[in-house]
Amino acid sequence: MSKSAPRSPYSDDRAKRQLERLTTFSDGVIAVAITLLVLPLIDSLNQSATEGGEKIIRENIPMLIAFFFTFAIVALMWTLHNKVFGVLKRYDAKIFWLNALFLALIALLPWVSALDIVPSEVGPNVSGWQPLASLVYWTTLGSVQLCLALLAVYIIKHPELLAHPKESLTNVNVTRGFSFTIVFYAIGVFSYVFADIGPYLPLILIPVGVIVGRWSSSYDRDKAK
Repeated sequence: MSKSAPRSPYSDDRAKRQLERLTTFSDGVIAVAITLLVLPLIDSLNQSATEGGEKIIRENIPMLIAFFFTFAIVALMWTLHNKVFGVLKRYDAKIFWLNALFLALIALLPWVSALDIVPSEVGPNVSGWQPLASLVYWTTLGSVQLCLALLAVYIIKHPELLAHPKESLTNVNVTRGFSFTIVFYAIGVFSYVFADIGPYLPLILIPVGVIVGRWSSSYDRDKAK
């Protein structure tokens, strides 16, 4: 069996430039998407130009909550995306298309977050609370997280793509990614089926984050011993 030809320095340099371009493009898409999150608030301000500032703020509290929450989620997703791509020296077609799907879902978030997903009061019949919109929102977030988890799995299985073999992603990254994917999907489904408790379901993220964080820290300490 013939051995594959060694990669030339020129090929390595080209792969590095291509990875940098893909990373820069990804950062640009995420930056634009996170900026567009504020547009619904600007539109609501234009529509209420004749009203007092206090009334405008009070009426847009649900949209403000959705904005800050989604902004925080997208910022966290960017951090995870940066960590995933930070271990690579090059990418292949599968990484490209998984990343493209990730970016498409990120670009969709400004529209998804503009849906009325946060009620001013509790109840399925209250104006501003739409269980279907909530299902779409959380499913989109879950799909974004799923793309990152699948990227991590693929990179772990292909160490030849790593810049430094010792800086690979770990099973902790994968487990954490799939855990939050499941939680996001579950919140969407339960908020759609049980609309009365839908507004409170995002609070589940707090204990889940604490549990996963402590488990990750414990795993890292055990591995370091």
